[in-house]
Amino acid sequence: MNPTRSIPAATHQEVVRRLFEECWSKGDIGQLPELFAPRVALLGEHMHMEGQSPYGPDTAREEIEPYRKAFPDLTLPVLSCVAQGEWVMSAWEGGGTHQGELMGLAPTGRRLWMAGIYLARVVDGRITAARQTVDTLAYHRTLGALPEEEPGDGTHAYAFVTGDDRLDMSPGHGGDAAAEQGAGLVRRLVEEVWSGGACHLLPGLLHPARRVEENLSLPAPGGAEAAAARHATLLTAAPDLGVRLDHLVADGDLVGYGWTASGTQTGPLGSLAPTGRRFTFMGTSISRITDGRIGDTIHRYDTMALLEQIGRLPPARGTLEIFG
Repeated sequence: MNPTRSIPAATHQEVVRRLFEECWSKGDIGQLPELFAPRVALLGEHMHMEGQSPYGPDTAREEIEPYRKAFPDLTLPVLSCVAQGEWVMSAWEGGGTHQGELMGLAPTGRRLWMAGIYLARVVDGRITAARQTVDTLAYHRTLGALPEEEPGDGTHAYAFVTGDDRLDMSPGHGGDAAAEQGAGLVRRLVEEVWSGGACHLLPGLLHPARRVEENLSLPAPGGAEAAAARHATLLTAAPDLGVRLDHLVADGDLVGYGWTASGTQTGPLGSLAPTGRRFTFMGTSISRITDGRIGDTIHRYDTMALLEQIGRLPPARGTLEIFG
């Protein structure tokens, strides 16, 4: 993807903010025809959308209305936006209280937290293509649609990140030169390290004070040593692991990037024994470039899609997908 300049990026950011902060958070679905083109191209591995009618304002309404009824106090504020040309990538995070039935799940009174990153192409003020990455495992378990996680089952604990714990992904600073540098660093990280296995490059790519926030987990050290250990764990589980860089949006010292990982689980994933099954799942990340290296980063990826494909999760009760 090679974004080109068209209408001001701030206009694109406002379109996505209205989608989450007015349509999702306030239930103002009357705006949807203004925000979406009649037919919207879905980008990425949206397996739950297969077989459905073309995505557009009516489809978005059918998604938002059940959530607004089930979670009357739902709020999904946008925390960060990275915009370049026609493309905008926005990180959102929020939740609500489960007070109504949602796709077969009776009200639980539980507080639900969700986090995701939304990529949109905006043409003439309306979204024409989109990709949504959400931590679906977290909210399925929060609402009791899946068994509670057990120690050592290969998933992480969930904690809503607030206040001082949250990584700073406020609007970026710097011009085109900073954006070009950041895009180059991220491209090397994904293509040479994540997919190529060249972990010896990590000290030159990652800032030593880097922290990483994965889905709803608390930020953890993400410098070269921690990143190398993480990658070694993944390669043990799937020696044929490949990561494709799908989308890249750079704005000053912020870089957003969508990626798709695939492989075969022929080795243990934590305490999970190998199954020999193939998997493909997508993720989206936003990083801040600090002193010429990749600094603090948030990752949003679909853990549930991975665990389902390798046979480590039973079918969920109800289908709690969110696209937007």
